Amino acid sequence: MHKTDDTAKFSAATRLHLPAGEFRASDAVIIVTVASPAFRLITAGVMLEGLGAALTAFCLYAYLRARAVDTHERWWWALAIGLLLLFFEKSNYWVVAAVPLAVAFFSEDVTGWVAWFRARLAGFDGDAAVRDTIRDPLLIAAAVIVCVVVVLYARGPTALDLFGRRVSLYPPENLVTAIWWLLFIRGALSWAKHRKAFNAVIGVAGGRLFYWLLVPIAISFLIPKRLSTLRTI
Repeated sequence: MHKTDDTAKFSAATRLHLPAGEFRASDAVIIVTVASPAFRLITAGVMLEGLGAALTAFCLYAYLRARAVDTHERWWWALAIGLLLLFFEKSNYWVVAAVPLAVAFFSEDVTGWVAWFRARLAGFDGDAAVRDTIRDPLLIAAAVIVCVVVVLYARGPTALDLFGRRVSLYPPENLVTAIWWLLFIRGALSWAKHRKAFNAVIGVAGGRLFYWLLVPIAISFLIPKRLSTLRTI
């Protein structure tokens, strides 16, 4: 019986292109889900659940491959693309996929990550960072607009008469986009200044996820009202 189980495990792992020792319970869940009649039924719906489930499964597969094989650079790129497509297809599915994968990644070496963060903080000059922040015109402007947005959300519907026309200020979605524009420009300038050091710190996996996942998402938030409408998704 034990030999039969090992044979079945090796066969399933081979179909997934994984080494036999890397076949896990999560892989079995993927196989059962895809073969299920319920999966075909929910795929026929208008909420794109099937595509979201497929992209989620692909992200899990790409992560397992990135952690298990030597060609991890290619699979980190595949994971970034999969998560990017999942974010634009169904952002709540993206959260369901990205958060557990991040927890799994960091939990594999908690001690190592703690040491890594301590090493980064050891060379961090907090006083200089505060001084640079309070002197930065982009960050100052962003802080002022944040205060305006908070006041508008607390006050509720607000409008002004401007040149004989009624201009509504609520909801302040365009102001939220303006804040993101300022922060994005500040981040881009900092990245350009410290690009080599930044790339060395984040490594291969971080580089693929940063440039192929986080940067495109950040750029998409520059579209007016895109960032503020996330709360309704």
